[in-house]
Amino acid sequence: MAFFKKRQKVEESTPIPKIETVYFTTTGTKYDNPDGSKRTDVLEALAQDFEEWVDPEDFFNGYTNKEIKEDDLSVGKYEGFTVYYELEEYDYQGDLAYYIHTNKGIVGVVPAKIVPRLHELLEQEWNSIELHGTLCGGKTKYYDWDSEKVEIEDEPYSLDCSAKFYPKK
Repeated sequence: MAFFKKRQKVEESTPIPKIETVYFTTTGTKYDNPDGSKRTDVLEALAQDFEEWVDPEDFFNGYTNKEIKEDDLSVGKYEGFTVYYELEEYDYQGDLAYYIHTNKGIVGVVPAKIVPRLHELLEQEWNSIELHGTLCGGKTKYYDWDSEKVEIEDEPYSLDCSAKFYPKK
């Protein structure tokens, strides 16, 4: 004998508002800022903050050389550490553009192809907007199969950014 439950009607629920997220990597990191400061110096200052405040075991996202080899990883020294930023709108040759402004200064700009979508989202009303990124570049560890050891390479700094837009309920 089989037992069956009577199917219940599922009530339609209010859809959950969608969180919008835009990901991008800063561009223009090799240029000078309007105030004359060098963006590379600003990025270096962010790295220095991590050097002063972070436990050395947490660098390279906490991976050991053995794990980098076994998992064939490429890991930046500052991966996993958060950098908060603000967007500063400006005019670039008649086009809308955004500076990426950290507590140390401007580190670069939003890539031109991302600006229209980002602007569209910024023009809407949101409950909150979360802007943060990860400092990339500098010392990067990777396993070199030819030399059969973990190598360290210096790469230019940049900021991998995300902009999350949380809707009003």
